[in-house]
Amino acid sequence: MRKKVLAGLVARGVLVEPDALGYIMAQPKPLEYIEGYLGRQGQAPLFITLNDLKSGALQSEKVILRDGEIVIEKPAIEDKEATAPSLSMEQKQLPIPTPPPRHLGKGGPKRKTGDAREFDADISIIKDITGQSRCSGKASDFSHYFQSRFNALSRLLRQRPELASAVDIQVAARYEREVAIIGMVREVKPPKPGGTKYTIMTLEDGTGAISVLTKSEEEHILNDEVIGVVGKVSSGRNGRFKEKAVFADRIVRPEIYGHRPRLGQRPLSAAFISDIHIGSKKFLPKAWEQFAAWLRGDDPLARRVKYLVIAGDMVDGVGVFPSQEEELEISNIIGQYEALGKLLEGIPEHIEVIMLPGNHDGVRLSEPQPALPAQLVKAISAKATYVGNPCLMTLDGVRVLAYHGKGLDDYVGNVGKVSYAQPARIMAEMLKRRHLCPIYGGKTQISPERTDHLVIDTVPDIFVTGHIHAAAAQRYEGVLTINASTWQDQTPFQAIHNIQPDPGRVTVVDLDTSNYEVKRFY
Repeated sequence: MRKKVLAGLVARGVLVEPDALGYIMAQPKPLEYIEGYLGRQGQAPLFITLNDLKSGALQSEKVILRDGEIVIEKPAIEDKEATAPSLSMEQKQLPIPTPPPRHLGKGGPKRKTGDAREFDADISIIKDITGQSRCSGKASDFSHYFQSRFNALSRLLRQRPELASAVDIQVAARYEREVAIIGMVREVKPPKPGGTKYTIMTLEDGTGAISVLTKSEEEHILNDEVIGVVGKVSSGRNGRFKEKAVFADRIVRPEIYGHRPRLGQRPLSAAFISDIHIGSKKFLPKAWEQFAAWLRGDDPLARRVKYLVIAGDMVDGVGVFPSQEEELEISNIIGQYEALGKLLEGIPEHIEVIMLPGNHDGVRLSEPQPALPAQLVKAISAKATYVGNPCLMTLDGVRVLAYHGKGLDDYVGNVGKVSYAQPARIMAEMLKRRHLCPIYGGKTQISPERTDHLVIDTVPDIFVTGHIHAAAAQRYEGVLTINASTWQDQTPFQAIHNIQPDPGRVTVVDLDTSNYEVKRFY
């Protein structure tokens, strides 16, 4: 059991002092205890001391030293209600780490009744490119952009114990010993059939570049992602390399571990949708009308909805792909947004609509995308909050990262075992790398801003995407990931490629409990 506890802590990048480990092993169920403790901490700590654990112990426990060993004394339980541990207000509000999905009536905390009409909206925009674009097209923009990415992700990587003492690549190349380095991937060469079994990549930082060799085929290293490497510097075997290289023992990413989601303090919910594609002949008006009618109705879940987040592609656009005009019901871009405004009239006034653009909307195609321009907002003529793509915001204090999801295209095909049919797995890969689209020059156009707005530098509580017309909701290390469906039926392009969309799904999240339900309107 001791080895299992230590292995679990090492996997999370957590160090523990001997006395603290003894305290953990003195628990009746050490593994469950440490999982509960880490779940209450949000981001996993770098080091756990005995004082840390004692300060987090239940008030009814006594921690004593008996014959040189740590012992936890618990009161004898005769009457469960009379002897229940006295929890602080903070402890009462703590959620279970990475709780399983819950549908109504199938377990989990009971939903509080609420009426969103009785509350004002509480929205705060934390990170958004709108009005902050500084890209001028100069070569220096690319230098600033990649330096911004490297700095942001290397700071996150240095929080991992194994990379706390990472050295510059230039320094590492002077020795032949165990080192830890952090760099951006410049090039990846997979193993060749009948040749070396190593994947060879070039890793660089501001001081230089070095070859890194790894035998792991499960890492799926991407160009331009920032990683840490722990391994031994060597001149290679039999003089294979003229210059020194690092033989990697471990690849380290700026992952998310055991995030504790924030909870709202009011009985309100947020609904997440995407890809309306108004203007397309394949738009589903009846499904939308049912959804809007449900929001106006008396369903207790609908009455709690205070926020409606639309994750891009509000309209089908014009000239987005060849021969698109043959698939359009409305061929004018202004007309499409006017039709969108009429759709939104059916949404109850007390619901705050938040809209971000996608690759079909009337903004620049390169990401990050600013909010819709004034001309299109005027055409919509509906009350809404218009934000850029991506956008980090809070809804009732709950952090929501909303991203339309064009970067999903770059993960599919470059990361093994992920496909468009598994959006939650793709989103998990994004969270592992803390980046929405690390590959520059791939399928997603990226604007080299002075700050890389596609870095996930702040851990969200809810991460929502769209774009691929699938419906999915799943938790990854405490983060609720949602791919927000579509309101467009299967298109000719999708039919050719055997892509079956999941239209008319709405994911509704209770902000005060983090529980969710997927409603179907098609």
